[in-house]
Amino acid sequence: MTRDTGPARLPALPAVRSDDPALKRWIDAVAERLEVREGSRGNAAEKSVTKRELDAVQSAVNALSYLTEPKTATAGQTIIDLGPGLRAVVPVTQFATAILQTDLYRDLNRRIDDPERFNWLSSELRSLVTRSIAAEAALRGADIRRAEVRIEDVNRSVAAQITEITSALGSNAAGIRQVEATYVSTATAQATQITQLEVSLGNYYQDGTAGRASLEQTLGVGANPTSGLLAQYTLKVSAGGALAGFGIAASEVNGTPSSAFIIQADKFAVVSTTYTGGLTTTPTVANVPFGVDASGIHLNSSAVYIKTDTKVGSNTGPTLSQGLRGSLNVSAVGTAWSDTTARQAIWTALGNAASPSNNNHLVIGDTVTIANSTTPPTFVQTRYWSGSTWVSLGVVIDGNLLVSGTISADKIGANQITAAKINGQNLVIFGGSHSATYGWPASGGGFHLSSSGLLLGNFNTGSYFQVSAAGAVTAPGFSISGGSATFSGTLSGAIVNTAQIVGGAASSAFSATSTAGVATVNLSVTVPTGASAVLISYYLGPTYVDNSGGKYGGTVTGPVLTDLSIVGVGNTGAIIIGPGAGTYTLTCTRASFDPTSTMRLSALVLKR
Repeated sequence: MTRDTGPARLPALPAVRSDDPALKRWIDAVAERLEVREGSRGNAAEKSVTKRELDAVQSAVNALSYLTEPKTATAGQTIIDLGPGLRAVVPVTQFATAILQTDLYRDLNRRIDDPERFNWLSSELRSLVTRSIAAEAALRGADIRRAEVRIEDVNRSVAAQITEITSALGSNAAGIRQVEATYVSTATAQATQITQLEVSLGNYYQDGTAGRASLEQTLGVGANPTSGLLAQYTLKVSAGGALAGFGIAASEVNGTPSSAFIIQADKFAVVSTTYTGGLTTTPTVANVPFGVDASGIHLNSSAVYIKTDTKVGSNTGPTLSQGLRGSLNVSAVGTAWSDTTARQAIWTALGNAASPSNNNHLVIGDTVTIANSTTPPTFVQTRYWSGSTWVSLGVVIDGNLLVSGTISADKIGANQITAAKINGQNLVIFGGSHSATYGWPASGGGFHLSSSGLLLGNFNTGSYFQVSAAGAVTAPGFSISGGSATFSGTLSGAIVNTAQIVGGAASSAFSATSTAGVATVNLSVTVPTGASAVLISYYLGPTYVDNSGGKYGGTVTGPVLTDLSIVGVGNTGAIIIGPGAGTYTLTCTRASFDPTSTMRLSALVLKR
């Protein structure tokens, strides 16, 4: 197979002189055809295409075909959206690994006093730059030296120019070294330019050792059939234990090109060029729109624009377009707490299938309650995700709560509250169509209880009961206010038992009840002077009675028969009009009755 040596370098068409006009026209036509097909003349669309260019197009098509295939990100990868229908899988953690494996990173990470930092140079050039220039300065004192090195034989060709400037006083020393060198052998070609600055201050540390600060700039290019092609630039600074630097490198090994730009520092930031305060004025945070340190990446900008399908947290996290979700509160079934069960519950609630491989889908505040399936459950436990572990909540009440002290809260929401006492200075309880404001609603019923009073029922339909804060009671046909009761409807009842009715309408009331199985009940009634009537009512029990004394259901003996006129006799009562003053015995007798029942006789004496 023929090796591709790259695009062909074709010779230019030389000018041809000819006295034959026909030949001259033919030569010009051929030259025009060639120049048009090469694209150097005429319409660019008529340019011919080489097989190499067609192969390149095919490679691009193949790459695009791969980008159109469905992508699935695995651990350490993320999917990048490249445009309509095109996606690529990009390693995330593998990227950092690839950086650590580059020669540029290894060179940057070597200290300035590490003799192996120039291993890529030939031994002749390496010996010129590995010696400490500060150590040389301590030996030489104030000195300027320039040297040229030339080595040439059948195996190598070396040329170098070195300039060294040194100063020293006591245990303090400073030096500058500038090296420019080239090296060529049968298999290697190198060119380098190195600048070194170094100072040493004796007894800088408390243990008596010297303090050193160094700067080293290296520019180098090299070619070797084994190690490939390399072009690299590094700048490193060192002060005691602190090391910083950056480098840029390009290489091609076995036909594979690679390049890198690496910065090594505790902090890296982009500072706005609008800052003109100088070293004497501290810039504001607005002058540092971007920065990186060990704690993370810092973006200090009003807007960040990213056109991508990059996922947050991991390849299973939400995309940037979806945004970060809020915390979830879900439940799961279990007989004991399980981190795996809790993690799965959140995973399923997010609409995912199968099982999660890690905790990357969790956010701080996700809450899971695990309970067994019995009714009521005998195991219940609730925990929330803190960012690294599941933490038990401070208070979880799944059942009854007994508090002997005070509960203070802005609001308490409950389906039911049972308490021996509820003490509320501004307590308002309402339901139905009522509100927190005391008063009947325009429509509907319900209830309201507050310091203003009690409202029950539906005022609009006439079925209501109201008690004001002053103690006034109002209901349809009845009211109590200021110690007086008013009836606007009908008052009915079998028995009125009272010592006095306002207005003097009644003076006294009497009643008597027989024992079970007794056929007669006697009632002694005292009638004062001026009485107008005696109202008599009696209850004869549940059994029908054939009254021996007539329709009113009993007999009245003694003075009643001779002195009182009985009118309005009925099955349950009678009226005695105009009785004289005195004491009377009223008797009620049943002819037949249930021996287990009782009989009751009552009388109410009315004044005139």
